[in-house]
Amino acid sequence: FLHPFYPKSEQTASWADEGAAALRVAYSVWPARAVREARDGLREMRDILPRINVPVLLMHSRDDLVVPSKHMDRIYERLGSIHKEKVLLERGDHVITEDADREFVFTRVAKFISTHTQ
Repeated sequence: FLHPFYPKSEQTASWADEGAAALRVAYSVWPARAVREARDGLREMRDILPRINVPVLLMHSRDDLVVPSKHMDRIYERLGSIHKEKVLLERGDHVITEDADREFVFTRVAKFISTHTQ
């Protein structure tokens, strides 16, 4: 018997920006369907990474409680692109576009795009 939802762990995000944390909306459960879709998506991603040959910028927070930063290294190593960069953020958690380093993230992404669209 499969339950349609599973409770998330008690572990909470470690937001560096308390203002952003106060605005965060998060569900208390995982849809069971999402687990299978995530597994299938990850399998497909592993298969296509070597075929990616466009410039890639990977950004990850060192303190991400959802996805360990070592996964960024695995993705980076499998990428087929010769133009690839990794940026490990020192502050924040999983949602880097909303947490303390968000302005750095936006600036760094804009610089990457500008560099590779000249």
